[in-house]
Order: sequence, then structure tokens, then C-alpha cells
Amino acid sequence: MDTVKIRSEIHQAQCHEDATHELAVLLYRRIHHLHSAINLHSAQPHHQLLLFVLRYVSRTPDLLDTLLEATRNSPREELCDALAETCLEFFVSPPALLSGRHGLNGAMGKAYLCHRLVEELNDCCRLSTDNPLLPVDFTCSNLIVHQLIGEPFANLLDELVLHTTSRLRELGAMSLCPERNSPQSRRLEAVCRSRRLSDEALSPSFRITSVYPACTIH
Repeated sequence: MDTVKIRSEIHQAQCHEDATHELAVLLYRRIHHLHSAINLHSAQPHHQLLLFVLRYVSRTPDLLDTLLEATRNSPREELCDALAETCLEFFVSPPALLSGRHGLNGAMGKAYLCHRLVEELNDCCRLSTDNPLLPVDFTCSNLIVHQLIGEPFANLLDELVLHTTSRLRELGAMSLCPERNSPQSRRLEAVCRSRRLSDEALSPSFRITSVYPACTIH
């Protein structure tokens, strides 16, 4: 599986947003309903959020490409192929939950499903081997997008992610994570840095509190 179709879907979503400004208007309406831990420093915060969403959505195929390239011909190949195929389905044949959501607004929901799925598998690997499937921290960006999508709808997407995670775990996610500090693990970390996949690339300044990530978007 390659990510060309996902990239094409994202390009179409961006063109739709350029023509309609649908998500920009939606974000403008939601600014005052965001969690107080999300700090916006801009005269036009809805444009700041729109740029954040564009980066969030656009990094989805890069995340999948990184996993697929790093696990080719390895014991984890089956798991990551299944993960990538599931994410492709989210984009080209989205679940009924996303019906009626078009353009970049719809792409935000699809990307959220993909990012949350990788986050859940990361957490499973950490619990089992103390080493994530992918050395990227999704916590801050996913919580911001959860807020932008809005509850209770985002909670329904989370339920779908948990159900999908349970299905993928049957492929052996727990035993297929690379050993810490192994050549494969170090190579994967280097690729993630070179492709700017970390949360810092989306939100350069944030700190994690004991209750909720306090995220500053620049």
C-alpha cells in the first residue's frame, strides 16, 4: 500500500477549503469554546488554528510512509501494513460517522482517526515493551484536534479507534516493537526527526501538566 490516494484526498480537501473557507469559519466559531489550556497568540487565531489543522492533516501520509519503510521485510510488516490499509480506508471509504463532513473539515476527522490509532498502538507497545511503535508523541496535537472537532462527536471517533485498535492488536502489536536503542529504533527516530513528525513541528511550545497538556500554538 502506498499513500498516494491519501495525499490526493488531502489535496482535494485543501482545494475545497480554499474555495469555501468552510473550516476557517467553523474554527472561528469554536475559538471561545476551546479548553483554557490551548493558548493562541495571534491577532487572527482562527487562521492560526487553520494552519495547525493543515499541518496535522498533511503529516498523516508521512507518518504512514515512515512506518511502512521502517518495517519492510521485518516481523512488524504485517501489523504496519494492516495499520496503513485501515488508515487508507478511513480516507477513501470513511466510516458513516463522518458522513456529511466535507473538505478539510472531513479530512481533519479522518486524520484524527489515523493519529489516534497510531497513538493507541504506541501506548500498547509502551506498556508491553517500554518502547513505542513510532517514536512520536501525539498527545498534545490529538487533544487539540479533539477540541476542534468538538464533543460528543470526537468521543464517538475515539470509540471507533479503540475498537479498531483491539482488532489490530490480534496481529501481535505487543511483541513486534523494535528493541530500545537498536539500530532499527535509532533509524526510525532519525527519519521522524528529518520528516518533522513530532508534535513540536505542529505546536513548537507546550508543556505537559498532570491533568491536561497546556499547548501553545505559534
